[in-house]
Amino acid sequence: MPTPSVGVRRYALLSRRRAAVVVVASLVLMVWLLRGALAKTPAPSGPTAIGAASGENDVAFYKAVVARVRAGEGYYDAVGPELRRRGYPLRPVFAWREPTSAWLLAALPSPRWGNVMLAGLGAAVVVLAARWVRASAFARSAPLALALMTVTVSSALVADFVYLQESWAGFLIALSVCLHATGRWRAAVAAGLAAVAFRELALLPCVVALVLAARARRFPEARAWVVGLSIYGALLAWHISIVARHVLPTDVSRGWLAGGGASFVLATCRWNSLLVLFPNVVVALVLPFVLLGLGGWRDAAGARVAFIVFGYLAIFSVVGHSFNDYWGATFAPLLTVGLIAAPEAVRDLAGALSARGRIPRGQDGP
Repeated sequence: MPTPSVGVRRYALLSRRRAAVVVVASLVLMVWLLRGALAKTPAPSGPTAIGAASGENDVAFYKAVVARVRAGEGYYDAVGPELRRRGYPLRPVFAWREPTSAWLLAALPSPRWGNVMLAGLGAAVVVLAARWVRASAFARSAPLALALMTVTVSSALVADFVYLQESWAGFLIALSVCLHATGRWRAAVAAGLAAVAFRELALLPCVVALVLAARARRFPEARAWVVGLSIYGALLAWHISIVARHVLPTDVSRGWLAGGGASFVLATCRWNSLLVLFPNVVVALVLPFVLLGLGGWRDAAGARVAFIVFGYLAIFSVVGHSFNDYWGATFAPLLTVGLIAAPEAVRDLAGALSARGRIPRGQDGP
């Protein structure tokens, strides 16, 4: 059963002073983002990371690994030589991606079947997102949700998109969120755990979901997350043990604490299909409204998305080099949720600032 509508949006309850604080914080964020957008050496945008198939980029590396696995070579035996040939780091251990996507793509008759699978996940996200919005305090935005989510998941049709583990993780994270928002918590847990099987970066949404479930005393759901993450931890330990046997003392090592700040944050956000064609300056102007939209949700599902997105943005302001911008595919689909809610959020803030139409606390319905 879908989650019942909360009936009132968060900004409709704010006092004028608190509404002013929200506006000022949004403006400060916008200035910070604009400074990053106007920096002399901005991070490369999403399209460059999946450029020409012949280019020596990360996608070319993943294609080579998949081809070797399809030819019968073991995943770990294929990754090491390909990393060394390209001068990529082999240490720390997380330079070796989890084998899930390589095994999947190698088992399919053609990588295009991967696009079909991603498109199926995307279609489910579109349908569930529209149902979620229709049952929420943003019900008037349901047609907008259907349109924007459809564009968002259209990236599934890009041929090279399937080679990025972050693409699979991002679609599965969005599916998990939408499943939970429509009352299907068991399927949501399964989708979240599937996401982390593709990319360990998907741990953040899983931890957020676990904490929120425990806080709301939804103990069966919390236990499911604990059991699932424990199994994942055991599999990750197995993965690390195999990697350790393939790494040589002479192999290149590189950390990911790069402090990319606003420039890298903007580059990761451009992995949302709605933002990919716009320059960083435009994204810097739009992103604060996206975050305002996320902050406007009062229901548990909206809070879950907000925690996930804000968490990723905080992490990526510090972690990740400019050429790692495609990591943004893990959370970029969720930015659309904020875009859907942004018009109503701005309207509510304007009403709170003018003290018109603000709903007194205690009169906000059930």
